[in-house]
Amino acid sequence: MTTERTGDSSDARIRVLLVEAGSDREGVVQSCLGSVPYPSLSSSRAGTLAEALAALAAGPFDVVLLRPELPDGNGADVVRRVAARASGVPVIVVAAECDAQSAATDGVFDCLVTDTLTSDELAHSLRRAAERSRLESRLREAESRSHALFEHTGTALLTVDRNLVVRHMNERARRLLGSVRGEIEGRVSFADLVPPETPLLKKLAALREEPSTPEQFESSIVRRSGGVRRVLVNMVGLPGSEELIVSLHDLSAHDQVETEVRRQREYFRALFENSPEGIVAFDAEGLVVDVNPAFERLFGFKLGELAGRNIVEVIAPPRLQASAREILRKSLSGGSYVTQTVRRRSDGSEVAVSILGASVTLDGERAGGFGIYRDVSAQLAAQERLEEAFIDLVETTVRMMASVDPYTAKHQRMVARLADVVGRKLELEEDQLQGLYVGGLLHDIGKMSLPSTILTKPGRLTSQEWALIRSHPQRGYDVLLDAKLPWPVADMALRHHERLDGSGYPDGIAGEQLSIEVRILGVCDVVEAMSSDRPYRAGLPVEAVLQELREGAGSRYEPRVAQAAVDAIEQGVFVPGGDE
Repeated sequence: MTTERTGDSSDARIRVLLVEAGSDREGVVQSCLGSVPYPSLSSSRAGTLAEALAALAAGPFDVVLLRPELPDGNGADVVRRVAARASGVPVIVVAAECDAQSAATDGVFDCLVTDTLTSDELAHSLRRAAERSRLESRLREAESRSHALFEHTGTALLTVDRNLVVRHMNERARRLLGSVRGEIEGRVSFADLVPPETPLLKKLAALREEPSTPEQFESSIVRRSGGVRRVLVNMVGLPGSEELIVSLHDLSAHDQVETEVRRQREYFRALFENSPEGIVAFDAEGLVVDVNPAFERLFGFKLGELAGRNIVEVIAPPRLQASAREILRKSLSGGSYVTQTVRRRSDGSEVAVSILGASVTLDGERAGGFGIYRDVSAQLAAQERLEEAFIDLVETTVRMMASVDPYTAKHQRMVARLADVVGRKLELEEDQLQGLYVGGLLHDIGKMSLPSTILTKPGRLTSQEWALIRSHPQRGYDVLLDAKLPWPVADMALRHHERLDGSGYPDGIAGEQLSIEVRILGVCDVVEAMSSDRPYRAGLPVEAVLQELREGAGSRYEPRVAQAAVDAIEQGVFVPGGDE
């Protein structure tokens, strides 16, 4: 049997498998589960061990609630078999007493005592278990995608340890080396794959000084199946590891029209400590009736200090009391409300929390409400660190691109720098500025799939060559489309040659169809392209760049953006055609 409750769309649904046999105390866990104050919960019930194992095989579930006394098994053996079949799904054991053997079983997340079980205790345990289940699921997904990215990228990749022993290689590297993995991984030093005259040790010493700065050199690879291939070797430190990433670009294939270069995507994974939520119950007037120990630990107040007082007056800082009263009003009015804000501890310090507030109805009348508080300080700090690490990874990727097309790599960095300056002059939000910077770094990534002979051609391009060049926005969009980025970077790559009056390409869209990020990148791309030396001409003077911006403002270019770029140049904040 399956039951389901649907609440506020901002709540993550918890899918529960309840394993509980009928008895003289039939439905004790089912009863508590029905009273759990969590609006988005669905549950399925199994009455035997066989039914439980079959349900777990069919899945999926976020949490298993297990009473181990079943008709076809009981005790530690049931706990062990259910936990083994659950395979990563947290198991909460509910028993008359929590013996050490059951609690120590792999996969058992929590153990609750039947006689003292309450709906609040069950809700608390379910939420923590579901959060852990979701985090582990995301971790497995990230690992799977990282492995797939390593295996299926268009570049031959190896990872080597600090002794240069090859630890892993992908299929393209295996084909390039003409070997099977078992003959190389963990057995062969990368030094044995290149001739003795290769400057490997010198490059390795430089990497030990600056692991994040790529080192490259040309060499020959001695294939295990016989023969030699000339390659361009790129080595860079793997972030957070003692290992190196080695990419091998087959230079012997340069007579082919296209060089396969795909942006490598590395998925960050993070584990956050599960922290118990603080719960406060209040009456219809908003006066505190009860708080749980987690609330006391979070805010430092004891129940005796809070009972009968308005919760807003106690924990909301004076500057936030108006918004806190509105949260309380909405909670008491019957709706649910989720927000993220700051609250005050007993010592006067402040803590960042997320709040779920909802009303409680008894016998058809609203009796009060409750608030669930979660400390999100670590989560916010971790998110900031992840964003910084992501920016570092993108910049490292662009530096690696320089080995294939130095002009494009420099051009992207200069566009990103000017875009950041213009965005700040236009007072964009910090998150928009981060996305704009990343978009600048990657806006020409589509050129990586074009022949280098066209990108560096010193003379006039043919119509066919020009058509290939004009295809790079779409190529970049195709590369970035499936990347799980928090900003519209793919759209920036696709639209950075569009113009405000519709005169751009590839689609000739105009006006409000172009985001502010696209309008900024369009102007910055023109500034950098005009002022930089190109294979077929020297960079144009600053006066020509300024004239283009002023004449195009209001037609080809967004006026505010063009003026911000002019100001940045005239104030010396950005030097067109300058060095990085």
